[in-house]
Amino acid sequence: MCQNMSEATSIKLRSKSLLKATLDINPAIEDECPGDVADLRDVGPVFEDHSGIGRFYLDSVKGHGMIVLRQPEQRLISAWNDNYHSWPMSLLGRDPYNIHEYASYVSGCATKMLTRNQVSSGQGHGKESACGDLQPISEEESNLAITRLREGFIFVGLIEKYDLSICLLHAMFGGKCSDLEISVSHSSDTNSSWYDASMLYGWKDVYDGRLYAEAQAIFDASLESYGATDASCQECWAQAGIQ
Repeated sequence: MCQNMSEATSIKLRSKSLLKATLDINPAIEDECPGDVADLRDVGPVFEDHSGIGRFYLDSVKGHGMIVLRQPEQRLISAWNDNYHSWPMSLLGRDPYNIHEYASYVSGCATKMLTRNQVSSGQGHGKESACGDLQPISEEESNLAITRLREGFIFVGLIEKYDLSICLLHAMFGGKCSDLEISVSHSSDTNSSWYDASMLYGWKDVYDGRLYAEAQAIFDASLESYGATDASCQECWAQAGIQ
């Protein structure tokens, strides 16, 4: 949502992975977009990892945040396939024995990211990781995450409805849809895959399930409020080069 981004930065973002590009831009996006992009450099989050926003939620996120959430079991399987993302390797000193042990440690990842303070690095395998934090989630913490999602984020999208989420984003905030935005869900990257959850043998991520249900409710209400439908989004998708 940067209003003053230079053409050079725009071209650079279009030429590579958006998340990786933000780490390789000079001047930094925080400097190019003061006021539009939260400057958290002195706090220390690494943006391609899964850091907690707890300690700067009130100052930098509440009322400004944007988030796109993924169906919890799908997110967990994807993380398992991504070199056991957020597994507390530094604490346990080994790989997980199986996906069920992995799930027992990193479940509730989105909930933890909304409430806890750890700054993640190295795919969350370092000494600190919000998602791999061994402290169990309480009902109080789960409720706090849901409250923060509803009160703190001006946009909530869903990975499973990514194209519709991008259309909704523009319906809410204006601007034209672009191929850069939509191409994420039309790539061959594993993040866009739908996994067979039978490998979990019925296991459910209870707390992230609650959070995702709230996200679905917010998303559906926003679609209705802004009139975003498959029919109304055809113009947006055409601008992005998809049908």
